[in-house]
Amino acid sequence: KTAAEALGRMGPEARSAVPSLIGALGDGNSSVRSNAAFALGQVGAEAEPAVPALTGLLKDESPWARAGAARALGRIGGSAKASAPALIELLKDSNEGVRRDAAEALGRFGVDAKAAVPALVLLLKDASVSVRKAAAEALGGIGPEAKGALPALLESMKDSEFVVRMNAAQALKRIGLEPGQAVKVWTEALKDTSEHARRYAADAL
Repeated sequence: KTAAEALGRMGPEARSAVPSLIGALGDGNSSVRSNAAFALGQVGAEAEPAVPALTGLLKDESPWARAGAARALGRIGGSAKASAPALIELLKDSNEGVRRDAAEALGRFGVDAKAAVPALVLLLKDASVSVRKAAAEALGGIGPEAKGALPALLESMKDSEFVVRMNAAQALKRIGLEPGQAVKVWTEALKDTSEHARRYAADAL
């Protein structure tokens, strides 16, 4: 456990340890598995050889290990896109941290995660603020291919939490609104209770 944590703090410099960290993903201790996943995520794109093992870890019994695997796959980036179907399944996980991390990972895949759009739209109504925020951010990360999410994101502009409204606004901007619709949306956002949101809307107009 301590070794995996130390390697995680080294970041990309720990690339030579990737084979050992892959082995640690199968350790009998869930803390070791989750720390190994964290370390692989810190290595980033050069941890691509770990993608199959990390994808398998998404089904681990420990929510910490599942979340760690999701975060690592997101940090590895586009070369981990083969894990997208498994991450989409994880959006239905009973643990909110796992749902959040799976959404964030899919957002990092960009257009390669477009199949996740329907599931991410459902998460915009999640009971957890952090999950709703992550879902909105992920849809923005997918970009124009997430146009099917526009009605739900427009609804999220009325969310009770500022961070969700802001992420929804950013997603709408990245996905793209029709000019007439954009003016209406940003004009309405000028009435937001948050000064930051009003400033963002003014910049968007």
